[in-house]
Amino acid sequence: MLANARYWTSVAPLVRRELARWEQHAHTIEDPTLRSLAQQKLTEERFNSEVAATLATLAPKPHRERVVEAIVAYEVMYDYLDALTEQPTDDPLGNGHALYRAFTDAITPHATQTSDYYKLNEQRKDNGYLLALVSVVQQALAQLPSAPAIFDASQQAAARCAEAQIRAHAVPSLGTGQLEQWAQSEAADSALGWREYLAGSASCVLSVHALIAAAADPLTTAEEAAGIDGTYLSICSLSTMLDSLIDHDRDAQAGEAGYISYYQDHDLLARDLTRAARRAREHAGALKNGAHHEMTLAGVAAYYTSAPAAQSEFARPVTQSIRSELKPLITPTLAIMRAWRAAKRLRTLAASPGVPPPSPEDADGQSVAAARYVAVIADGNGRWAHARGLPIADGHNAGADNLKARIRDAAEFGIQELTVYFFSTENWARPPAEVQGLISLLEERIATETPGLHRHGVRMRFIGGRDGLPPCLLERMRWAEELTAANTRIVLCIAFNYGGRAEIIAAAKHFHGTTEEEFSNLLYAPDLHEPDLVIRTGGEQRLSNYLLWQTAHSELVFRDEYWPDFTRQALQQSLREFSIRKRTRG
Repeated sequence: MLANARYWTSVAPLVRRELARWEQHAHTIEDPTLRSLAQQKLTEERFNSEVAATLATLAPKPHRERVVEAIVAYEVMYDYLDALTEQPTDDPLGNGHALYRAFTDAITPHATQTSDYYKLNEQRKDNGYLLALVSVVQQALAQLPSAPAIFDASQQAAARCAEAQIRAHAVPSLGTGQLEQWAQSEAADSALGWREYLAGSASCVLSVHALIAAAADPLTTAEEAAGIDGTYLSICSLSTMLDSLIDHDRDAQAGEAGYISYYQDHDLLARDLTRAARRAREHAGALKNGAHHEMTLAGVAAYYTSAPAAQSEFARPVTQSIRSELKPLITPTLAIMRAWRAAKRLRTLAASPGVPPPSPEDADGQSVAAARYVAVIADGNGRWAHARGLPIADGHNAGADNLKARIRDAAEFGIQELTVYFFSTENWARPPAEVQGLISLLEERIATETPGLHRHGVRMRFIGGRDGLPPCLLERMRWAEELTAANTRIVLCIAFNYGGRAEIIAAAKHFHGTTEEEFSNLLYAPDLHEPDLVIRTGGEQRLSNYLLWQTAHSELVFRDEYWPDFTRQALQQSLREFSIRKRTRG
């Protein structure tokens, strides 16, 4: 209770201040891809910094501010480097090692900061963002009394974490062999099996956070620091494997292999996870401030084992075993987590009531089908920006942000294909600066968003003419399509440089058949379905040369709000309107 009160009164305000600081700096990053990555991570991974900073409650009050500064900056750096090394590159190991040098420099006293972290990276102009993160951690650590005592342990933890992250992100290019070989070699001198060691290493940034907090205690010894690192390696192993366990069904659907894919034997997985929980509990209890470290362990285990996916047929036997192993330690935290999740579900339902599943037949016995193939004319970005006195580029960025959210909603609502009109053949007539901005925006968003979409089972497709498009854009389109080709949760099709008439003319030039089916096979993406529903935002009521052949029998829904304001509820309402229509041909 005391630690909880201490967090909300003396730590949480500092965390908010530091996150605002890095958000402001991220906004100034010159390169659009780096800026988008930094801002995306600060938005999506904010919870990571907030949770990590709970360790700052261990720090004596005179040093607590420096501990928060170091932990938040180090976590922000970890999340940013994670995003950077997800990007495609010809030399994933070399680029990863150059970037992650910042990770170890940050906790190395008097390490020479260098702008050469990006030397193998395609994008480099970050306006000193990565250097600033390194500098803040170094300066904060230098003011903590036991920084020398934690040096060796923190270096080992950081190097282990960096190598695991680098090699994990290199798997799409280099395969799993190099990752497994490294883990087996490193785990040879550890009490952990190589699978546990690998899982723990990937997330042992938490170990560094705990060591930073320990550095604020003038009495911390190097031996105690080593104990903290060993304990948190087990806690992180449990965290990573539980995360992979509850994501198993989703990963399988997306064709991805999580950390638990290294286990061919489900019983072995259960034994290793239970053993990791037991070891973490025993070691945490033996540390100075053991009760706090035990609660960190309980929080990790309760967070994952209370998730709805933890009750799946695959996960339940393992999560039940872990909960039994950690009783009674986990019991109160588990109750809190369950109550928190229940309250969260209730808030979500109250704010966005779900789409009622349409009945197979209405009162007249007519079929009322759910929309599975939806096309969107995302109109109104420019007018949205103009209404707010913003540059038009801000409107297009807001539209891209909204698309990301609606993709997630569409998948949840059972939509199987979502086609979005991004740039028409007529759009080339717009001002050159706007055209170039849209091309750059698409390049940037493909690079930054595709890895996340891939993780969530989204298959990427692009339709439209490709002649004359910039080589960089074409390469990123090809990369995204190849990376996500096996995904099955939802297809996202981006119509870029697309015109319905141009598509029909191009098909007609090669048509020598006699049927509609033969003609359809010559369109840009003949394997995609004809849309059940077309939604247009922005108040206009026309198709604007969009999917002219494919929409011959589609239902049309026109919405008044501009695309950046098209919410989850608006999508639900559009689907509901479709579900009550009586669809006929002709």
